[in-house]
Amino acid sequence: MCAMFKTIGAMFRTIRALAFPLSRTVLIALLWANRYTVGLWYRSLAQEVRRNGFVPSRLQNLVRGLWTVSNHQTVANSPALRLIGLREVGFEIEARNDWFGRPLVEELLAPVPPYPTTVTAA
Repeated sequence: MCAMFKTIGAMFRTIRALAFPLSRTVLIALLWANRYTVGLWYRSLAQEVRRNGFVPSRLQNLVRGLWTVSNHQTVANSPALRLIGLREVGFEIEARNDWFGRPLVEELLAPVPPYPTTVTAA
């Protein structure tokens, strides 16, 4: 009977290793390497839910904008970009005044609905 439990335990460990191939250390290192992007997503989504509640269409537009900015190599994971928010007619960006990427973020968010984009200083 004991041998059977050892075999079942080994089977579950193998399944878990296949289902979750990344160790905790690798996940922590990945999150740390992208901490500014993770923070941007957290702050932006938390502010949107606090202001307007859970509105799927607004959250979809916000995630589209965050995804667009996060996928661009020049502005992704930048500590200068603090927040991307939604107004009634467009995006609102909160970033440092002296950051070189502000015009690029505006340009990236221009084709993402809703239009247009406004910028405020962080």
